[in-house]
Amino acid sequence: MNSTPISCFYDDSATGTVTVYGGPCVLKGVQFAYDGGVPGTPDAATFINILDGSTELFKLFLSFHNRYVGSSSGMNMPGLGVRIDTALKFSTDTDETLRAVSVFYQA
Repeated sequence: MNSTPISCFYDDSATGTVTVYGGPCVLKGVQFAYDGGVPGTPDAATFINILDGSTELFKLFLSFHNRYVGSSSGMNMPGLGVRIDTALKFSTDTDETLRAVSVFYQA
């Protein structure tokens, strides 16, 4: 029995809603970075929203001190992953630009 390989979707400058895979799949992990903060200003935070079609499943939160602009965050999905029934998408918080977005999935 052959297993289906895990694929990686990568986008270096993501804004708005982005389709990772247009069909059923299993989400394995997400990593992203944000460099929108300005050094010397108050702490910054942003989100990446994980979607199944148009339904929001969850948000990953990234908070950092602006002294360290370019912070990154990530999460491996527990167990065998998160089942996506329609289409795997992500969206940014209030049209901010996320950097180095990697989404690992199995179709």
